[in-house]
Amino acid sequence: MTKVVSAVTCLWLLVSLPCFSKDVEVGGAIIRIVPPNGYVELTADDDKALFDLFRQFVAPTNVEYAHFISNEDFERVREGEKAAFARRLSVQVLRTEQDLDLTIGKFKKLKSDQRRELSEISTVLKEANKYVGEQFESLESEFDVNIGFDGMKMSALPVHLENDRALAFSTKVESTMNDERGTPITYTGMVTTTLVELNGRAMLLYAFGAEGDLEWTRAASVKWMNEMMLANPSRQLDGWFFDSWSERSKNALLAAIVGGLLALIGGWISDRRRRKSVK
Repeated sequence: MTKVVSAVTCLWLLVSLPCFSKDVEVGGAIIRIVPPNGYVELTADDDKALFDLFRQFVAPTNVEYAHFISNEDFERVREGEKAAFARRLSVQVLRTEQDLDLTIGKFKKLKSDQRRELSEISTVLKEANKYVGEQFESLESEFDVNIGFDGMKMSALPVHLENDRALAFSTKVESTMNDERGTPITYTGMVTTTLVELNGRAMLLYAFGAEGDLEWTRAASVKWMNEMMLANPSRQLDGWFFDSWSERSKNALLAAIVGGLLALIGGWISDRRRRKSVK
């Protein structure tokens, strides 16, 4: 009897799991997005203000298809309570490359340029500081607070994963901002960015964590990457046509920096929003 129950339970799980995935169209290609284990996609129906806040900090060069928060944070959001959002994941694509069919040569060149841009990070950081500063000006007006954003520092770690379909690297982001009492505090967080080929498209998977979460962001990224690759077989075309990928690489890094900063302040801003709503 126990074996029968176990078999029925396993069958139910196999049937039920795909219901939590969703298919999106990326430049004519269908990409199946599989939620990371223990995480739930945040939608506008769950909390529109928070959803809009997260979308506001997606790099302007990118399109975000899903943003995942932990089951625990999701329950706090539903109950109207404060959530930390210290660990989150996101799947995005570069806006200008949504409809590009990857060739083997193009993906190799993209990964090569990504490595080079990691060693030339100063220009990317300058653009990121400008963009994030503009977003904070808008938030200060909306929430009537003094964020006191004083720019960011960033260090990029060497590429730690590379294969025929993916390349991954991690970055450390530091920024000084005011806390709720107006006292300057330095926030630090980690971001792991994974460039991965899914059904012929170059997608970006981001894992955001706190200062001590480097290993978590990497482990979570690898697990999610494997699940996404399993759900989306490779469709790289034969060919070695090369074009300029430097802007593409730089934009991916810009998105990583901006997303990383949001990982540091997301909980603080949401707490500000919650406090204001109950006044």
